[in-house]
Amino acid sequence: MFPNSIRFAVVGVCVVLAASCADGSDGTPGTDPVAQRRPIQELAVTVAKSGAQLSVDSIKAAPVTVSVTNNTKGPYHIAFARLNEGVSLDEVEKNIQSDKVLELITVAGSTVDAAKPGGTTEVTIQFPEGDYIALDPEAKIPFAPFSVTAASGEYEMPESEYEVEAGDFYFEMPKTIAAGPVTLAVTNAGEQSHEMSLGFVKGGSEEGEAFMLVPAPGGTAWAEFNLEPRKYQALCYFPDPKTGKPHIKLGMRATFTVK
Repeated sequence: MFPNSIRFAVVGVCVVLAASCADGSDGTPGTDPVAQRRPIQELAVTVAKSGAQLSVDSIKAAPVTVSVTNNTKGPYHIAFARLNEGVSLDEVEKNIQSDKVLELITVAGSTVDAAKPGGTTEVTIQFPEGDYIALDPEAKIPFAPFSVTAASGEYEMPESEYEVEAGDFYFEMPKTIAAGPVTLAVTNAGEQSHEMSLGFVKGGSEEGEAFMLVPAPGGTAWAEFNLEPRKYQALCYFPDPKTGKPHIKLGMRATFTVK
């Protein structure tokens, strides 16, 4: 039998360890697993006539807020694309203005609004691992390459009012969304490139209201939309590589109401 003093000391240690396990800490005073999450990364893009410059050339596969400052005389609508396996930057550059480029890249998100001359716009995206480019497909400005590597540890996550899932070939989203500025978290749950074009039907024809490229498969984008009260459709016109049909012809549309 242990002496009472030793027995009490052992019991005291067990109580402390049990409490430490119960609160989810490692026993170190003042530790908080939530507080230890890393902040959302930042990537600044500065656009000039000579090209787009990035503040960093490598980020982690965790949320990053991309801010785009436009120092050109025209609007700049930034888009992102991931190079497919085995594809070089030279191949993409040679084919960037042709339909063949869709065989070389996977689209990986975009801003909702173009950055006006002298202005700034932003979007937050969680890019899956890979080699990427940032560009405006309509502007003849050299694109900027960057890489995304594996993330370790926990990162803070952006807030959003609504979630949208884009798959092959569907949109899963709320039936009702509040009017005015709202943040949508758009996730690519499929294996293909997708876009999300938000429009309404007027006079028998569809009129576009907002547009963004969906992130690469497995990625999520947090973007702000400002929609007026009415009935909308979410549509995807990207072509299916197997059939050549636009995704909307394969059922990729959803109707929702903004009020």
